[in-house]
Amino acid sequence: MLAKRIKELRVQKGLTQQKFAEMMSLGITAVNNYENGNRTPSADTVIKMAKFFGVPSDYLLGLSDIKSFDIENMSINKKLGLTQSAINKLKKINAEGLDFEKKSLNTLNLIIDNMRFEEFLYYATAYAFPKSDVSINCKKSIDLTKAKLLNMQEDDFKEYFLLQLTQNLLHDILFDIEHEYPKND
Repeated sequence: MLAKRIKELRVQKGLTQQKFAEMMSLGITAVNNYENGNRTPSADTVIKMAKFFGVPSDYLLGLSDIKSFDIENMSINKKLGLTQSAINKLKKINAEGLDFEKKSLNTLNLIIDNMRFEEFLYYATAYAFPKSDVSINCKKSIDLTKAKLLNMQEDDFKEYFLLQLTQNLLHDILFDIEHEYPKND
C-alpha cells in the first residue's frame, strides 16, 4: 500500500519522479524503488513524505484511509473502518439538520438496528464482491436444482439469486421499519 500511495500522491501533485526526488533530497532510483515496492523508505523518510504531501503517516503506510489530520475522522476510521468519504457524508447529513436529512439519518439508523441487517450485509457483500470468500460460501449453499428449473446457467443463476436475495432482504428491512414507525407526515 505504501508504494501505491507514494505514487498516487506524487502524481496528484503533478510531479515527475525526478522532481519529487529532488524536492525530497532523494535519488531517483530510491523513489522508483519505493513506488515499485522494491524498497521501503526509512521511518524518517516516511514522516518527511507525509509532511510533504500533507497527509498522516498512517495514510501513507496504508493503516488508515483518512487523508486529513482530522483526529475525529481518524478515530472513527480506526474504530469502524469507514472511509473518509463515508464519514464526511454522514457528518454532512447530520450537520445540515434539514427535515429530509434527519429522516435519512433516522432511516439509516433503523436499517442498521434491524435484526436482519447483518444478514442483508452478508448477501450484499457476496453480490458486490463475487470473487470473495463470502460470495463463494454463499453460492455453495444455493440449491442448484432451482437453476435447472429456471433453465439458467449455474453461474448466472447464482448471481441472479444473490441479487434477488439482497433486494428481498432490504425490502423486508424497510417493510419492518415502515410497520414499526408508521408514516405520520
